[in-house]
Amino acid sequence: MKISHQRNIRAWDKEEKRMASVGIINFMAGEVCLIYEDATFCYKDTDKAALTEYTGRRDKNNTKAYMGDIVEFNPYRLKKIKGFITKDEYNTPYIYAIPSDKAYSIKNIEKGEIVGNIFEMPEFAGEPNYVNTLLGIEKEQTLHN
Repeated sequence: MKISHQRNIRAWDKEEKRMASVGIINFMAGEVCLIYEDATFCYKDTDKAALTEYTGRRDKNNTKAYMGDIVEFNPYRLKKIKGFITKDEYNTPYIYAIPSDKAYSIKNIEKGEIVGNIFEMPEFAGEPNYVNTLLGIEKEQTLHN
């Protein structure tokens, strides 16, 4: 019996400055192919992309939630909170609130809305190692400048 585990991964294309679906990843050869509605780019240099993995959750609009997505939600019905999706040392996703430095259950995403991702936020620009740490990407999987 053959067991296969397929991950749902997308990538931030650092050249095009936009998200893409991932067609092929070959870590051994250092290749990644990114798929857009209008084009496909295959890079021989994996430094051109940052991978993000699907959390298995969706927001209130049924949009898939990926690591690094920015979420706006209202856990206490007082005011909206903005945070990004990351994971802990056990690979459990959660929402890290900005700037309060608090962690919230990923279940809050179901009543919240994805409003962007950390790659589009200027405060993260030029800090790929910090972004990779926030996303919980292991060093050998890191695809950064």
